[in-house]
Amino acid sequence: MLQLSKSQIAADRAMPNLEPFQFWGAIRAIGEDENLRDWVTGTEDPVERAFLSATLDYAKWFEWDHPLIKAAQAALDINDDELRDLWLWAASIQT
Repeated sequence: MLQLSKSQIAADRAMPNLEPFQFWGAIRAIGEDENLRDWVTGTEDPVERAFLSATLDYAKWFEWDHPLIKAAQAALDINDDELRDLWLWAASIQT
């Protein structure tokens, strides 16, 4: 089992939510937007697929610790450090 330090737990709690333009901008910047959509499309359960798609398309924000983010991270084979760096970079982008 993965053991997180108190500082890692605190850092995760402090991660900002991303606006949709920040989330999708980051995904597109690393060239993973098609792969993310393919992952959703390839989900066998039609109800799960519908809710994944709706969440990605209509979320008002994206939360660091949301199960969808962790599942997408695994599907796109992005390690924790890469995701953390990408997330913080995306959060720094303003319109």
